[in-house]
Amino acid sequence: MERELVIIDLLHSLASPLARAYDATRVRTWPIGEAMTVQVWADGRDLEHVNCFIDAVETFHPGSRVNVWLDRPMPKMKIEEAVAAAPGLEVEFYCESKPHKRLSMFPTDLLKAHPPDLSVLMHPYPFMEGADQGALESRRQAYRKFPARRKWTYYRDLELWDGSKAARMSRRALSVLLRPLDAYINRLIDKRLNERVRPRLDAAREWAGNAPCEHTHAFRVLNRPRPIDFCPECGMGLTSPDAIPPAAKLAGIYGEHYALGYRYVGRREYARFQREQVARVAVYIEKLGFEPPQKEGPSILDFGCGGGLYAPLWLERGWRYLGVDFAAGAIENARRNNPSARFAVGGLDAPEVAAGAPYDMIYLSHVLEHVPDPVKLLRELRERSAPGGWIYVEVPNALRATWDLKHRGFANCEHLWDFTPHALEAIAAAAGWQEIRTRPDPSDAYPNLSLLGRNVSV
Repeated sequence: MERELVIIDLLHSLASPLARAYDATRVRTWPIGEAMTVQVWADGRDLEHVNCFIDAVETFHPGSRVNVWLDRPMPKMKIEEAVAAAPGLEVEFYCESKPHKRLSMFPTDLLKAHPPDLSVLMHPYPFMEGADQGALESRRQAYRKFPARRKWTYYRDLELWDGSKAARMSRRALSVLLRPLDAYINRLIDKRLNERVRPRLDAAREWAGNAPCEHTHAFRVLNRPRPIDFCPECGMGLTSPDAIPPAAKLAGIYGEHYALGYRYVGRREYARFQREQVARVAVYIEKLGFEPPQKEGPSILDFGCGGGLYAPLWLERGWRYLGVDFAAGAIENARRNNPSARFAVGGLDAPEVAAGAPYDMIYLSHVLEHVPDPVKLLRELRERSAPGGWIYVEVPNALRATWDLKHRGFANCEHLWDFTPHALEAIAAAAGWQEIRTRPDPSDAYPNLSLLGRNVSV
């Protein structure tokens, strides 16, 4: 084994248990349905962040009381809007008359006499420096000073973390070790990608095979966080077959919270995110030249639909929608988020899939990179497609998402394939799809690759 890989593997073996210990202090389950008294300590400049949390409380804990202490004055109209947006809660705001003043307006005697069920510190992001640290200090001191049955820290990325003293001290100690270790590992990985992968990507961009690449010259790039090979011919990333997680482990990965990354997301915030993603995909499909069927109520199969994020894209256009996914928890969320759509647990063998076939559109959003045999799946989907039916596939673009340290696609341990445009086209063609076209997203925020194809067989 190359010396670089040995060093990277050794450092990963040191960092992994530390990272697992750090991640163990994340809140992954919430007492859904339990009404609580919640005390929030927040920055008055970040009312949007506060509203996201109130939205989540209303979604998961209806009937709760939420007291919000802001460390600076706020316009009355904004406070009234925040209260009106959560009719299922009893919300009270307390605003300091001067920025960063400490609890002069809050009824502290009441808080001591009746400790809340939950105390929450609103935090911009885990690692803060400079002036932001001072702005945080007043509410952090209040958060630590007053008792509560449970304490959480709520970051701006909508993740929840255990806010108990033991968990805070654990994270602080672990971050002292992890930050320099991770930085050094990333430098070594970036150096290896610069030397072994990126100089070969130009040739990979020009590869245009008529059949799927056989990856005969692929070589190992990294062993951690997943064993990934690079094919210098087509530019794809490949997970070693012996590293593919067993079915039992995959079932745990693709659980109820997989699509949201364990974020604490309420209905309104989810709806906002859904509108944003639906608009994005609508533009993708239009630019690829999609022509809707000229018929009443065309049908679509959303295979691997997760929480039903894209159901409104088709329902609003009058399509007959069916979403399927193996994760029962994801389907439960999908039904809650999209009550007018049809969903089923399972795969292509689900009775609902057979009953709805053939389909005018097959839709796969970030599914194909998880499948052991992409050609086989695309062929089976074509068999359930109507003559002239379409397929839309969206995956991470290996040329940007995988081989770019910023996006760290190689760190997605559940991904088995990292597709390039030409390689994805060849795989779809091998499955019998025609009129194939691809479009890489030019946005740096979404390093995705989209494919549109058609079943022209009669």
